[in-house]
Amino acid sequence: MAAPARAAIINVPCNVTDLVNAINTANGTAAADRLELASNCIYPLSAANNNPTGINGDNGLPQIVSSGGMLTIDGNGATIERSDAENTPNFRFFQVNQGADLTLVDLTLDNGDVRPVGDGGAILSFGDLALDRTQVIMNSASVGSGLALFDATTVIRDSVIDRNGNNGIYIDGGEVNIARSSISANLSDGVFMQGGAQVTIVNTTVYNNVGDGIDSDGAPSDIIQLVNSTVINNGDVGVELHDGSYSLSNNILANNVANDCRETSTGAVLFGGSNIIENNDNCADLSGTLIVDPQLTGQRVNAFGVRYYLPSLGSFALNNGNNNALPSGTTQDITNGPRILSSTVDIGAVEFSRALLADVNGDGRVTPADAVFVSNRVGTTSNTANLNTDSVVNQTDANIVLGTLGQSVP
Repeated sequence: MAAPARAAIINVPCNVTDLVNAINTANGTAAADRLELASNCIYPLSAANNNPTGINGDNGLPQIVSSGGMLTIDGNGATIERSDAENTPNFRFFQVNQGADLTLVDLTLDNGDVRPVGDGGAILSFGDLALDRTQVIMNSASVGSGLALFDATTVIRDSVIDRNGNNGIYIDGGEVNIARSSISANLSDGVFMQGGAQVTIVNTTVYNNVGDGIDSDGAPSDIIQLVNSTVINNGDVGVELHDGSYSLSNNILANNVANDCRETSTGAVLFGGSNIIENNDNCADLSGTLIVDPQLTGQRVNAFGVRYYLPSLGSFALNNGNNNALPSGTTQDITNGPRILSSTVDIGAVEFSRALLADVNGDGRVTPADAVFVSNRVGTTSNTANLNTDSVVNQTDANIVLGTLGQSVP
């Protein structure tokens, strides 16, 4: 049997015209293509490229078409942005057509805008889409300011959906899998789903969104599986459930303004367990719920810019999850470290270790610099240095670091 053909590699210089031409070249052949963008380049788009739908907003780059085969764009740390120059028209970056296949790797999409009526400020997808180590930030649209996904198949890994103008991710049907990512500070819901969508969210932080963290709008065929994730500090409900089927296990839901978890319909079928819900408002169908403060330390960031909250030493999140609830093949937590360190998985997006707790500067090893950082904050209320989450940073916190000096993070 002949070996499968390798993707054709197209190196794209730091120039918008070359980027447009490279996508057109990839669209012109059914073979798989891989575009390698210039390392850390900024590609500023100042004009729309096409408007195939007429009513859904313009596209800044050629639409991704089914006849073009699989397309991977490796950003190598690059940014594609809509120019902030005066009189720049509104457009998104990508439209993925039905049957098309687009993967984005190590890329930032910034400032897309298809208001007042367009969907998908950064990406509008009807096809297959994968985001890997990709940041979707500060985009705007009437629906799905970050991503608008319509009957699409989508995989999001190690990515950031942040500060978009309404919903970070809008899902209408299709299948979406989100892992080891953070969805934050979007001006409406972090994730909004409807239309019979099937959504799995694992090892992910959903925080500081102005609306709900996660909102299912009530199609009876909606299915959501939320596992080992942390949903906190959202401006309305943490997880809002209408009609549909929902499995919630090993999650932390805490400090959301209206409710941490809310069933708004008798048509919701809810099951799962081993969650920490600080205010267990009306998700009574869950078993083994711990109604406690999760005792989280300050916000941290991993190597891909994904943010998370680590439990403290005394948290009930430690070793209280259900191993059987982990989806098959789940071996890493949100930091890309081991998902299970002792015999039982922790609750929430991150697996606790003393070294990870003490590594306050996030360089992967506990060093004297971490000890200095904490010692200099003794007597303050610094969230980052308050490792045991009592009222103030003290010698106990410094001793946690001193006791792990030289250790590497698992």
